[in-house]
Amino acid sequence: MGSTRFYDYSENDKSIVIGYTFIAVKYWRTGINSSIKKLMIDYIFQYVDKIYFHIGSTNLEIESINLNNSIKYSI
Repeated sequence: MGSTRFYDYSENDKSIVIGYTFIAVKYWRTGINSSIKKLMIDYIFQYVDKIYFHIGSTNLEIESINLNNSIKYSI
């Protein structure tokens, strides 16, 4: 199916990054990525104040998904 991960935890900033997401084409546009990210966000906000998303600058598909979910990020 794919993978995604937490990384670059900052104790000082109380932040973490979500990225390195690779989803098999078969699962694109099925809601899997959004569901996974929601689970990750709900879990990690118990431990951090900020979450950053690492999104490739040419990944327009995920950019539109994140905008539809009102997730704010910078590239």
